[in-house]
Amino acid sequence: MRVILIDDEPMALENFRYVIRQCEGVEILGAFTDPFEALQRLGNLKPDAVFLDIEMPQINGFTVAEEIYAALPDACIIFVTGYNQYAVKAFEINALDYIVKPISKKRLKQAIEKLTKNSEKGLQGKQS
Repeated sequence: MRVILIDDEPMALENFRYVIRQCEGVEILGAFTDPFEALQRLGNLKPDAVFLDIEMPQINGFTVAEEIYAALPDACIIFVTGYNQYAVKAFEINALDYIVKPISKKRLKQAIEKLTKNSEKGLQGKQS
């Protein structure tokens, strides 16, 4: 599973990178504190999934998600945020999962399992 991480807080991003590195089968293609830079690099990186913060000063995570879906319609988005009040909206725009910070390894593994199952379904659909 090839992923990128987007969070405007450098310490939160580093903590998340540390936790996700402990998960097997996940390759971090990039970690960005600047969502605009992440969007610029999206086409070259072509991640399977994007772990995305919501509240960022430059641009809202939901706007970033729309840009990601426009560029890579098959990419999965998992929101990672300190706020639980955005969960309904996240699922309304078809986020695969929603993780509330601080991120636990157990919760991250659940999200990775969803990603894996979703990816397998996608491959089966393409083979039909």
